[in-house]
Amino acid sequence: MADRMHDFTQVNFAQMQAAQEGLLKVVTELDRVTDQLYKDVAATLAGAWYDDETGAGAKSEFDRARTLWDAQEKEMGNQLTQAAQAVGLANQNYMNAERAARNLWADPGR
Repeated sequence: MADRMHDFTQVNFAQMQAAQEGLLKVVTELDRVTDQLYKDVAATLAGAWYDDETGAGAKSEFDRARTLWDAQEKEMGNQLTQAAQAVGLANQNYMNAERAARNLWADPGR
């Protein structure tokens, strides 16, 4: 049988908070980098980036692909935001459990 004295979960609240903030920063940085990438591509290809009279060409093809990339980026951002929220909720739940346990030991007559 396992030694129950060592069967516990140790939580570092500050590290969980940092993890939550880190996930949210990834979302912000992802948006910033992809926006800058689009600006860089547009600036680099400005002279040669055109569509023909039918509307077909490099720019329209890039814009079509960008629509797909933007949707995928948005989904990644949503998933990262949800992960950050889950970490934040877990951290809050652990803090609440810690507070409740301390209160039990501080006032055992409750």
